[in-house]
Amino acid sequence: MSGEVRHRFFQKRLEAFAASGPAVLVNLGAGFTSYPFLLESALATIEVDLPGVVETKSARMRELREAGVLESRCVTQVAADLNDASDRNRLVSLLHSELAGARSFVLMEGISYYLEPAVLESLFAAMARCQTPGSVLALDYWPAALDRHPVLIRLRSFFSKKFGFDSSRYNLFDLDRITAVPGYRLREASHAAEQERVFASTNIMQDTGTILWEQYAVLEHE
Repeated sequence: MSGEVRHRFFQKRLEAFAASGPAVLVNLGAGFTSYPFLLESALATIEVDLPGVVETKSARMRELREAGVLESRCVTQVAADLNDASDRNRLVSLLHSELAGARSFVLMEGISYYLEPAVLESLFAAMARCQTPGSVLALDYWPAALDRHPVLIRLRSFFSKKFGFDSSRYNLFDLDRITAVPGYRLREASHAAEQERVFASTNIMQDTGTILWEQYAVLEHE
């Protein structure tokens, strides 16, 4: 449920941004999301994810286009591991070129809590260098108070056992960290429970004892 609410939140902000004129969407950690095909306004899009994800998604998109299911969209797939410094440098070089003089919407969805703090800081700084004034940086994050939440404790155990992900390697922080990102001002802050009331008639996300308190932030480049 939280994923659906989160997607709707970001899609609505993307739609409003795209309606204001030509722009580029950069989706870091795009996974199998389909934002370029959900927007009425066609945005040039750069999607970034691990090589295996990019390979699988590219093949499926090609199949669906050939079958006439997907409309043609300008989507560039970039294979990169955001935790790898050389991959980040290569990505930043590309974005510096592609975003020069352009309005852009950089989306960092579902990744901030899995990145090392230094890596996230590096990405923030890189986006500030690449984006133009008025461009947007949007992300979700998990607050520091989640550290001892029973759901996160179970998630840590599951990821550690199934994928070998270090249980101590979750990057938790609060809104004051977001508002301190150099080069940006906070445009909007929200959370999953609030957006559930906007988009759904359920109250699943209101039970903070059984869900992760997913937070959302939208920043504007100054």
